[in-house]
Amino acid sequence: ARHTIGNDLIFVFGIDRDRTAETVGDFQVAPVRVQSGGKTVFAIIGEKFGFVGCMVVFVTFIVLIVRIIWIARSARKTYSGYICIGIAAVLISQFIENVGMNLAMLPLVGITLPFLSYGGSSVLSLYLMIGIVQSIYVHKQKYFFERELPE
Repeated sequence: ARHTIGNDLIFVFGIDRDRTAETVGDFQVAPVRVQSGGKTVFAIIGEKFGFVGCMVVFVTFIVLIVRIIWIARSARKTYSGYICIGIAAVLISQFIENVGMNLAMLPLVGITLPFLSYGGSSVLSLYLMIGIVQSIYVHKQKYFFERELPE
C-alpha cells in the first residue's frame, strides 16, 4: 500500500493481474510482493485497486463511524450512547492501527482490519458489536405503555 500510494498510482492493475517489473527512471525494478495474510489486506487492496481502492475503504469506514456516532447521539438512554461511542472507538483504533501497520508508520502487531481481514473471533466480535448498535437504534423510541423511570 505504501509503495502504491507513494508512486501516485490512481488505478493499478485490477484483481486478476499481478505486477511484473516496473520502470523507475532508467532502471527496471523488481516488483514489491505483498504477502497475502489476514493483517495485510489493506496493502493488497492498495496493490490491486490503487489509491481509489484505498479511498473507498477510508470513506466506507468514515461513513460507518459517523453513523455509529449519530446513533449514539440519538440514543434514548445515556448508557446506550456510551456503548455506541465505545464501539466506535474500538473500530477507529483497529482501523488506524492496521492502516498504520500496512503503511509502515506503526509497529507490526496482530490487529485486524475491521470487516475485511479474516479471523474468526475478530469478525464475530465485530458483528456482535454492530448488532448491539443496531439494537440501540431500533429501541431508541419510547414504547406506548412504557414508564419513564428517573435516572
